[in-house]
Amino acid sequence: MVRLARRTALTLRRSGLPATVVSAVRARPRPDSAGLTATERARAAAGAYAVDPRRISALRPANRAGAWVVVVDDIVTTGATLAAVTARLRQAGVPVRRAAVLAATRRTGSSS
Repeated sequence: MVRLARRTALTLRRSGLPATVVSAVRARPRPDSAGLTATERARAAAGAYAVDPRRISALRPANRAGAWVVVVDDIVTTGATLAAVTARLRQAGVPVRRAAVLAATRRTGSSS
């Protein structure tokens, strides 16, 4: 995902838009979420991410100056990862303006 984000930032810069990639959130070890319900995924994701204090402090000035923070993920199933990462960034004082994903799954059956 970092390679894809960097490539996207390069394309944006070439078209005249300022863009950079900051990996400000790190995933902690956690069990595979395949087979979990949406509620179980949200619970597992809630504690699965940590903010890197050095990188977040480098991100704050750009954010205060109007830069948008966009969370990038490979796939969205229930949205639990995007919600958890966004919550961590908000708790660190960095609001998220958008999310970008490479792919999405189609919901089937119950989402709880």
